[in-house]
Parts: sequence; C-alpha cells; structure tokens
Amino acid sequence: MSDYSDIYHSPIGSILIGASDRGISFVSFVKEGQEIPKDFLPNNHTLSAIEWLDAFFASQKLPDSIEYDLKGTEFQKSVWEYINEIPLGKTITYNDIAKKIPGSHARAVGTATGANPVGIMIPCHRVMGSDGKLHGYAGGIKRKIWLLAFEQGDSLFLPDV
Repeated sequence: MSDYSDIYHSPIGSILIGASDRGISFVSFVKEGQEIPKDFLPNNHTLSAIEWLDAFFASQKLPDSIEYDLKGTEFQKSVWEYINEIPLGKTITYNDIAKKIPGSHARAVGTATGANPVGIMIPCHRVMGSDGKLHGYAGGIKRKIWLLAFEQGDSLFLPDV
C-alpha cells in the first residue's frame, strides 16, 4: 500500500491514485463492488497525477515532469518505458515491443504490460495483440476501447463504460 492516496473521478469511472515520497506508485480504476477508502492523504505526487488526468481528459498538453515510484523487474520497467513513448492516439503490438527489447518475446511483453501499475498514465491501453485485436486491460476492455477512441478524437464512438 502507498503512503499517500487520492481519488480522481473521470468520465469513465473513479481512479485510485497511490504515491510515496518518491513518486506515483499506482493509478487504477475502481472495480465494481470495490470499497473506496474514505480518508485520503494526498501529497505533491498524487496532486501531479490529478493534474495529469485533468489535462488528459480535457485533451490538453500533458505535464512532462511526472515522477514515478514503480515496483517491478528491470524487464518490466524497460517495457513500461517503451510503452510510455507510444504517441497519443497511436497503437503498437506486443510483438513490436518485443522486437525492440533484446531477448524478449511478445508473451513476456504482454505479461509485463499487464503488471503496469499506472495503466492510464503509462498507456498500456495503446498496446494490441499481434492479430490487431484488443487483449486484456486492467480497467476492462470497454475502457480500453473508450480510451483509444477518445485519443483518436472519435467522440462519436465513445462507448458507455
């Protein structure tokens, strides 16, 4: 559990934010039936995540200086760094990422992607299966579809989440 926390109410559901003194440690959609803590203790990192989310959902320029405190293997962190470079509105496959990281395979990239603790901020929703199909997303496939349509400016195709 993180030392600091806050909540963000997005157009597609509430998002829990956790942080340490070093940076943001998790950002995750509240699952149906999940109990939401009543007392939050924000810090400068949770507040920077909220600023980032505000800018994202307003289609504004995203803040550059986000500090993370992510727990993961070196391989996972290398995958997350690569995912973080995927441009807004673009998608890439697990296999494409695997080709860029020496000694990796699409399945390992998929596992690392699924372990991303800050899913919307390090945009794992932009990663697709090699067959071009949508595969798992911690926030749910409907949210993944919504996020991709939103980022591509397709407001007519924003499904109910």
